[in-house]
Amino acid sequence: MPVKPRGRGFEATVNHQGGKHRRQFTTQVEAEAWEKATKAALMRGEMIADSAGTANGNPSTLKELADLTYKRFWNGRPGGSTAQRNANQCLEILGELSSPGSITEQRIDDMVFAFEQQGLFDSTINRKLSALSKMLTFAYERGYISRKPKIERKKEPQHRIRYFDEAEEAILLGTFNHFGLYDMADFCIVAIDTGMRVGEILRIEDRDVSNGLISVWRTKNGKARSIPMTKRVSEVLDRRFNEARRRLNTIGSVKAFDGWNHSKVRTLWDKARRHMKMMNDPQFVPHAMRHTFCSRLVQRGVDIVTVSKLAGHSSIVVTMRYAHLAPDSLAHAIRKLEEPAKDVNPQARHTTQMVSR
Repeated sequence: MPVKPRGRGFEATVNHQGGKHRRQFTTQVEAEAWEKATKAALMRGEMIADSAGTANGNPSTLKELADLTYKRFWNGRPGGSTAQRNANQCLEILGELSSPGSITEQRIDDMVFAFEQQGLFDSTINRKLSALSKMLTFAYERGYISRKPKIERKKEPQHRIRYFDEAEEAILLGTFNHFGLYDMADFCIVAIDTGMRVGEILRIEDRDVSNGLISVWRTKNGKARSIPMTKRVSEVLDRRFNEARRRLNTIGSVKAFDGWNHSKVRTLWDKARRHMKMMNDPQFVPHAMRHTFCSRLVQRGVDIVTVSKLAGHSSIVVTMRYAHLAPDSLAHAIRKLEEPAKDVNPQARHTTQMVSR
């Protein structure tokens, strides 16, 4: 009998090629689900952990490892739910009941091939590999596995950076105002002039604004930053804070976009997108306003390091995507080669020549 009562719970047993696998569960439903999934995993040739965990509490399955990783690193963090979703999609292919130590380079390659067969982009596959890598790194550092398999990311091609010029921005804002969506027009002004991510804007409170700066405390990379406000951003936020205080009849802290969420931003954005006939442009998304902020700074001669700090990029490498948008700076550098060299230290030149011989 595959599932039978045992003590205060139920014991599930699977016999396969002379081997026997058992696990204890609280309910019969859980036991039957494990029994069915284990049979399927064994038929695929996967290694199965027999217990719900060793005596010291180490995870015996990828599902248990994923749950531990979520609790330790992703729960309540920006992007945490996305990381968990990517990890679960890896487990769908690798098998939730597979032991963490059974994951090899070959199995990861097979998983990547499966993702490719699904038509996923290289960048999307890399996000899933990143989640799996976090799990396995955690397992290795805690001693749950003896080695971490090497995970090779796919090379991501550089895509066109979608940003808005002043004329397109005017059309976008005009569209929202035309439909009476003045709040969304305010949202876009803040996004374009600060480069803040959608989630960061949704969390702006009046206590975060002081001395011409917006302080961003919860960020994607965990590093707080402050962004100077343009005149129009300052006017927008002052007006919205005052309106919120009057509406709520409070002198306490208020949000600039109280009650808003990502879904509402997307819904309002798509209304303008349809009106502007941009539905066929996959890069015409709210994140393009962040690209606009970075692009305009670079185009106006702001150095890459400063742009990186203002945008809150995790690495200068991310900001370098915008470097090609400063053609005047590149041309100025090349023109330097056409200028006569200044021999400021003839003796040093003579010494260099003597050494080279």
